[in-house]
Amino acid sequence: MHLTHAFRVFNIWLKLKNKNYTHLLVGTPMHGNLGDQAISLAEKKFLKANNINFIEVTFDCVKCLQRLNLKNIKTICLHGGGNLGDEYLNEEYSRDFVIRKFKDKKIIIFPQTVFFKDTTNFSDFPITKAIFDSHPNLTVVAREAESFSLMKKYFPNNKVLLTPDIVLSMDCTKNTKRKNKILFLFRNDSEKKIKNDELLAFRNKIHKPYKVTMSDLNLNRNIGCMRNIYLKSKIKKIRKAKLVVTDRLHGMILSAITNTPCIVVSNYNHKIKSTYDTWLKKLPYICFTEKLTEVDLEKMLNVCGDWKALNGDFRPLKNELL
Repeated sequence: MHLTHAFRVFNIWLKLKNKNYTHLLVGTPMHGNLGDQAISLAEKKFLKANNINFIEVTFDCVKCLQRLNLKNIKTICLHGGGNLGDEYLNEEYSRDFVIRKFKDKKIIIFPQTVFFKDTTNFSDFPITKAIFDSHPNLTVVAREAESFSLMKKYFPNNKVLLTPDIVLSMDCTKNTKRKNKILFLFRNDSEKKIKNDELLAFRNKIHKPYKVTMSDLNLNRNIGCMRNIYLKSKIKKIRKAKLVVTDRLHGMILSAITNTPCIVVSNYNHKIKSTYDTWLKKLPYICFTEKLTEVDLEKMLNVCGDWKALNGDFRPLKNELL
């Protein structure tokens, strides 16, 4: 066992001896996807804001829970995001493990997008459904309307709630002087939908004095205890940008909570469009499009807005935690 991993497990063991801790936040990542790290940060802020005494259990320590004494723990909160389905099976199997092992605990799956490419009897879907159905006190929280509809259909035996993505509970607006920089945040994985030639054609439309910076929200490596430093650095860059162009859900969300104009294009599933339609459609500085060629670039370079955290929309989750 790696020393840092052993230390995290030991730290969890020590905290479990304190009866004041009533909740676990389980499955937070150590990897370099800064969208997931933003979710982790927002989850912890949300729990603290609601006076929940919780212990964080990172993804690599989940299996260790079965060897620890959880008698004082009343509720297990499972890390949210966009991994409920058959695309990210490591996360799905880890979540299923907790739901199977701790049927005596109340379990809340924090705001998620659900997406199963295959729901036949020969897929992973019926296994997940059976595990969810078997738990007597499981709440599943959808982070946009399409997932809410699917969860009601897939998991009729569980309580299903609708709230925004947890990062939309944050406010990262500051009076930062914007630079003449346009920040491109585009993924390079299985979720990518936009073609490179379309992206290049749009980039070629950008003229001086604007400078284009190509980047991403995935650092492609574990960032461990440095995760908040990397995340805050990226948020600062977004906040200073004149415009963000992205196909990342949290490229759009981090732009929203920093008052940064953003053009967001669709990915391969419903999570970006449904999040936009459900929560962000009224923001004039967030523009969703299926094709970059249809966007009025000059308009987006001069638009402004006023972000207000969607705290009232999190009331169902808050009530479920207390």
